[in-house]
Amino acid sequence: MVLHIQALLSTVSMLLTMLLWINGVSFSGLMVAVSALVLSVVLIRWASEGFKSATPVSRQGIFWGAFGIGMFVFSYAMVPLYHILCHGSGSIVGGSNPNTLEVNILPMSYRALPVNIKLSKTNISLVANDEKLIYVTLENKAAKSIDAHLTLASQPRTLKPSFGLVVPDEIHLDAWQRTTFPIAIKFKGNIPDDLFQSSLLIFIQDKSDVGQLGKSSAWQKMHGKRYKDGVV
Repeated sequence: MVLHIQALLSTVSMLLTMLLWINGVSFSGLMVAVSALVLSVVLIRWASEGFKSATPVSRQGIFWGAFGIGMFVFSYAMVPLYHILCHGSGSIVGGSNPNTLEVNILPMSYRALPVNIKLSKTNISLVANDEKLIYVTLENKAAKSIDAHLTLASQPRTLKPSFGLVVPDEIHLDAWQRTTFPIAIKFKGNIPDDLFQSSLLIFIQDKSDVGQLGKSSAWQKMHGKRYKDGVV
């Protein structure tokens, strides 16, 4: 029988057995395996004979065509391979424990407030409903006292309601004063499986600066709610 007819019949047989397998027919899995084996043998014989009878130019065309098809298939296979090799082996951040969130922290003064702010840690790991303690060092670089607040912003911004910041109600700095105190950063609720890393901006704002951004206070504009006992 001509090879291309054998290939056609083998392909039809493969499709029919796969339909039986999808419908849960008995021994359909074995029939699929046998059909796949027969189809593979026919295709290999067909390709081998076609390659032998082809001219050198045609052989080069077949070779580069097969190479292109192989690269196309490999590009699609890269996605599942990435998940198997990287997430499965834990070689990327959070791959070994999808419920751990790595948080990068950046301190900043709001509106160029003359206060230096430093943190004891700029990177912490949080799990669901977890909190970590870090120390904040503030240094007043002005010749007058300052009453200030600490607050935070998150990246992605949608995560802000999930973060909590436990800080003193009021921070009073005398002229040229330097002070250090602890604050607590916590994650409220469960961490999404596809979230491995986030960033927090902790900045200090002068309380006397409240209200200069519009009719409502800057503090309320940044948070949209009132604060009590230093808890966000």
